[in-house]
Amino acid sequence: MKNALPFVLLILACFGLSPRANAGTEAGAFGNGNAASFKAKLLAAITRADRIVVTEHSLASDLRDPKTYRPLSEDEIIYGSRELDDKERLSFAAIVSDLIEEPKDNPSLCIFAPHHTVRFFSRGENYAVMNICFGCGQITWGEGPVFNPRWLIPGLSVLVKQIGFEPKRDWRSLAEMHSPWLSAPGAVGPGG
Repeated sequence: MKNALPFVLLILACFGLSPRANAGTEAGAFGNGNAASFKAKLLAAITRADRIVVTEHSLASDLRDPKTYRPLSEDEIIYGSRELDDKERLSFAAIVSDLIEEPKDNPSLCIFAPHHTVRFFSRGENYAVMNICFGCGQITWGEGPVFNPRWLIPGLSVLVKQIGFEPKRDWRSLAEMHSPWLSAPGAVGPGG
């Protein structure tokens, strides 16, 4: 029975039924099929922001020791970070405005692995963060649960491509190529 608990928790998390999903956070409402509300909140965040920064990055799970299969580091490798200019912010708002939201999100059995983060700033304060996993079409907003707004993912894909990033890549190879841990003398890395 003890061995089944992690599996059950994983299934619950994939379907947005984790304890965090019901914590009553503002973002929690977005994972419960309230697409119109989420779209309005996202547009409000875009409008309120005086800075929006999109970052493409690694995850700890992208780069593992081949012998122990443990992550070589918990630190992210930043592949690129781009502050949206006024034209790009307007484009972002237009992209989101033009999307037709579906009334409810569809659960995904994918493991959430976000390689893109959008940070919203106002007067120097980072007041909202969206993490995006294009691999399975899931996002998190703030401290809320992972949810799957399939209607939003195509628009976010257009945005990241417009600013020179890619929604889907071979993240492991990219991490290996950019890893400071693998280039250090005596470092143990894939194949070594």
